[in-house]
Formats: sequence, C-alpha cells, structure tokens
Amino acid sequence: MRTESRPQQTARVATICAVALLLIVFSNVSSAQTESDGKVLGTIHDRLLDKGRIASDQPFIFVGNIARLGPPFEGPCNKGLGDVVDYSVSHLVWGKFTDPTAHAVYITCGHAALPAPPFTMGAKMIVYCEHPQGALTCLDPIPYSDDTLQRIQQWTASLPSAPER
Repeated sequence: MRTESRPQQTARVATICAVALLLIVFSNVSSAQTESDGKVLGTIHDRLLDKGRIASDQPFIFVGNIARLGPPFEGPCNKGLGDVVDYSVSHLVWGKFTDPTAHAVYITCGHAALPAPPFTMGAKMIVYCEHPQGALTCLDPIPYSDDTLQRIQQWTASLPSAPER
C-alpha cells in the first residue's frame, strides 16, 4: 500500500472539501429555482381557475426561447416600464396569440439584470402572459420540461379558449 505525503493528503482533503462546497451551493441554487418555478406554476393554475380574469385579461400560454434580453431599465420604477425580454414563440399551448415574438416587460425596480436562471438567453421556457388593457404582461418563465407542459395541458384541456385580443 502506497502512502501519501503530508502535502498530498492536504491537497486531497482540500479538493474533497471544495467539491462538497460546490455541491452544497449548487443544490441550494437549484432548490431555490425549483421553489420559484413551483410558485409561478401555482400562480398559473390559480389564474386559469379565475373565469373573470380569463374573460378580461386575455391570457395565453406558450413554449418559446428567450431571444433577447434588454439591458436593465435605468429609469424610475413605473408600471409599464422595465426590463424587456423577447421570446421567440415556437408553440402556443393555450389561448390566442399569433405573433412570432412576444415582447414582455418585467418591472424589477432594482436596476439590476433579471436573474439567470430563469432569464437565460436561448433557454426554452413555458410562459404565461396576459393582455390587460392591451399591454402584454407575463409571469416569470418556467424552464421547459415535458412533465410541466403536460401538467399545464391538463389544466387547460377543460377550459374554453381565451377570448380574442
């Protein structure tokens, strides 16, 4: 059996500790993202159950990719002004929307870039949007998965199609 020198043992222990620390950090980030996705998914479900909201806010859900992230908004915090995200719409899941691109505005008021994830260039997402008074507003995107899409399709299967915008 070969024995390691003291510096080799120290280096090996330091490497193991570093890997363990990275695993802890990444599992916490992943856990926080999963929790956030779950909250957004719950909000989508609640909004789909609200018949008044469906009638007035003209919601739709799509699968798409983040095509452009605008720079962080530098002005005063106002409704309607914020960070712009362009989604390339690849599949309309439910509702009415015919444009190939959805231009969503996210009000952050923090003058910092939108958090990545979920706001990652090119990422395939599921997005819920509404058209209250003609303005497009969207919930935070949820990373695409077949399971999440099937869950949303189950919710929308019994709903009438959203009103025309």
